[in-house]
Amino acid sequence: MGFGFLSNRDKLINGIEKAIVLVPVEETMDWDAVLERSKIVDVMEDLASQRSELKVFVSGQRESFTSSVLKFDRRKALSRSRKGAELIIEKVGPSRGNELIQASAELVLEFSLKENIYRCSVRYVGISSEAPYFGYMLSLPEFIEIKEKRREERFTYEMPDFVTVEFSLDQGSGQEKVYELNVLNCSLHGLGLLITESDFDLVERLRPGDKLAGMTLYAESSMIRVEGIVRHVTKMTGGSYPGCYVLGIESQEIIENCQSFQS
Repeated sequence: MGFGFLSNRDKLINGIEKAIVLVPVEETMDWDAVLERSKIVDVMEDLASQRSELKVFVSGQRESFTSSVLKFDRRKALSRSRKGAELIIEKVGPSRGNELIQASAELVLEFSLKENIYRCSVRYVGISSEAPYFGYMLSLPEFIEIKEKRREERFTYEMPDFVTVEFSLDQGSGQEKVYELNVLNCSLHGLGLLITESDFDLVERLRPGDKLAGMTLYAESSMIRVEGIVRHVTKMTGGSYPGCYVLGIESQEIIENCQSFQS
């Protein structure tokens, strides 16, 4: 493919709202996906009842903003119509994040519950003017990723802003098909890749646990090659890409290829 990923970055800016997670990772952990709506609702209800701190990540921003849940509507979240917002959060701090949030279609939330860390992508719906719930209205996430904390040495990492990922799969008879997927979100442990209609064959071909060798990750000014493991393939029923899929990839090699130093 060479370095044609720069044009893909332009495509993302013009046509795709990215929710990039650029966060310091404190422990080495494995992510699992929560896909059932009822379980997602349970997690969000626990989050609301405990008023746990939320880290809010906005596309293109390296820093996180802090908030907490003001209200969660379980009935609306479980309804078939799912019209409107199910989640309302406080305005964030530092205050400059509030303007950024209102200009972003997709956000990423990260929070801790019961010694586990959770993260999810949500859609920004609008501003809540319902007293006393003055804040931001968000949609229910399509899925939630969860990881269990393990006590290990703490590290701080710097990583590129990955834009696209390229890999190939055997088509039989010695032929291979090359796939180039846009990155929806990324962390030091994995990637969320967007599967659009032209690559829907991946939905049938990939299963959790499958290994993808020779994946090439492209950023604006760098590239790395890693191996990854498929963690989930999830259909999106709402948000910016209804009917498309998220391919969740985990790769310890992302850490090993990024500049790091012990803190």
